[in-house]
Amino acid sequence: MNDATEQRNHRAKIPEALTAVAFTRVISPFFQKLAKHLALLACLLILQRASGRAEIGQLWIFGLALIASLLYLGGRALRLRSTDGAQPARGAG
Repeated sequence: MNDATEQRNHRAKIPEALTAVAFTRVISPFFQKLAKHLALLACLLILQRASGRAEIGQLWIFGLALIASLLYLGGRALRLRSTDGAQPARGAG
């Protein structure tokens, strides 16, 4: 192979790596933010159930809290993987 072909192949691989990092950096905060909103919704449902306004079962509230925690853990794992082992900033998360 000549140098021009190798340079073209190298340039073609760079966007794939950048898109994977960009995807991770966009999805990770989205998952964490969504998880926090779902956790807030679960808390509000608990309060509404205690006051008698909501007719929602305990299993649904537990499921919502479980989904929120799994989304948050998934987002955090993606964020830690995108930093390649570097320590995240203090207070982040």
